[in-house]
Amino acid sequence: MHDTPYIHPRSKGCILCMRCTRVCPSGALQPVADDEGETIQKHVKMGIAAIDKNICNSYNNYACGVCVRACPFSGVALYAETWEKPVVNKEKCVGCGLCEQACIHYPQAIRVTPIAMVKG
Repeated sequence: MHDTPYIHPRSKGCILCMRCTRVCPSGALQPVADDEGETIQKHVKMGIAAIDKNICNSYNNYACGVCVRACPFSGVALYAETWEKPVVNKEKCVGCGLCEQACIHYPQAIRVTPIAMVKG
């Protein structure tokens, strides 16, 4: 993982308070203001969410949308199409994991892959 910080979204997603960037003892995390969504989206990249359409309720005749409502950047990083079908904007997703934590399907139909494991 190259010592890159990451989270375990199914246990606890990141609420993007940015406190970790202010207390990082090694300086690996640079301070990021917690008051502007664009600033967070520009400087934070823990991972990227992906949807498994084969098991997502909204892609299987049951409108849900819980993940979209859990996203701190709802409508930008994660938005819903017809019947609450979630769509991830990979450029805007920061990988906070709140969508995965909120998913009511088990196993989760939306999962965050740590940025160190994302290919390409």
